[in-house]
Amino acid sequence: LSGSSLLLEATEQAKPITIFIGPQMRDGFVDVDKGVTDSIKDIKREIGGKKQLRLVAQKEQAQLVLEVASRGATSTSGGGAAAMPISGTTFLIPFGTIGISTLLRIGTYEKPIVFQNCGQWSYCARLIVKDIEAWLDENRATLEAK
Repeated sequence: LSGSSLLLEATEQAKPITIFIGPQMRDGFVDVDKGVTDSIKDIKREIGGKKQLRLVAQKEQAQLVLEVASRGATSTSGGGAAAMPISGTTFLIPFGTIGISTLLRIGTYEKPIVFQNCGQWSYCARLIVKDIEAWLDENRATLEAK
């Protein structure tokens, strides 16, 4: 790599992408419960140490918006699965698991990020942040061009 390439790469790595994390808004209502607020805190805590992401307080300030749609634990009795609709897609979550459903938004683009059977809420949050980072690795140039 040339010196200018290294400088450009270092500059790109130094500039974090802004992200807002919050609950979904539907028909003017904040769609929130205790589990959703706890998961928002967990995800924010996970993002706090990431160099490529910077939390912002307002959606309007963010390049990325992560909406936490739901968090829940299913019963271990009876077997089967529960259907969880998120933005037109339905995800099946087996009974006896915990899971978090989120939606990553950039303009009109939406990407569901859903984890189930994580074992612990903080681990679900960590997996969501890892998926955001993987998405960002592949889409950073496109995001910055917008």
